[in-house]
Amino acid sequence: MAKPKRPSLADIMQQDQEAASTAAQAPRPTGKVVAWVPPAAETTPANARTPEVKPVKATTSKPHTTLYLDPAVRHAIKRIALDYNKKPHDLLLEGVDMMLTQYTGKGLKDIATS
Repeated sequence: MAKPKRPSLADIMQQDQEAASTAAQAPRPTGKVVAWVPPAAETTPANARTPEVKPVKATTSKPHTTLYLDPAVRHAIKRIALDYNKKPHDLLLEGVDMMLTQYTGKGLKDIATS
């Protein structure tokens, strides 16, 4: 079965011109002009449900701190976290707690609650 020949761009343009000239020669319908009236505001039925709006939960109330570490150090922390079944974040907090205890005599929890 042979494929039908696709029309060329010139053929398509010629068909468009013929359709436009035919439309231009066709008589326009005459009718009564009326003023446009906007549609009435839609009212919701009494039994319609309004969607429940959930409040947006804040991600955190604590400010973030960025710590720049050498990639080898980051890798070592991740390896230790994996060995002890902890998260790297927990190990970093443990280190901050040890530092605060050494220099201030108060731990992380003591300072955070005061």
